Amino acid sequence: MSNKILNLSLIISIIFLFVSCGKDENKPANEDPILISSDASLFVTAPGPEFTFNLSIDSAIPPAGVYVDYSVVGEIDGVEYFRGGRLQVNAQKLTLRVQSLPRQKICVVTVKVVSKGNSNNSAQTSFRVTYK
Repeated sequence: MSNKILNLSLIISIIFLFVSCGKDENKPANEDPILISSDASLFVTAPGPEFTFNLSIDSAIPPAGVYVDYSVVGEIDGVEYFRGGRLQVNAQKLTLRVQSLPRQKICVVTVKVVSKGNSNNSAQTSFRVTYK
């Protein structure tokens, strides 16, 4: 009988071990996938070396907030002409301004939004801009 109790104890211990190993205490909280949109059209002709546009976070903002990174890179030469600082945001809407647009070059503006609590939860958008 003591062998049966020992075997049963061993089986219960193994099951408990497998169940507890499946839990990750450091796992980020469940978050809605980040969804973003911009009021900039796919191709923009800027009247000067600066261009302002609006970004909307269309999903619920994660509890810890998000980071917003944006930059301007030449489409043909690959030169980075502008990089906005990393913004920490808790707002649904924000206004972004790019600067230092080169004349007569098509550039790609890329905006990436990343959850502060879960770096796998992110969204990205881009559009082209030129300063004539």
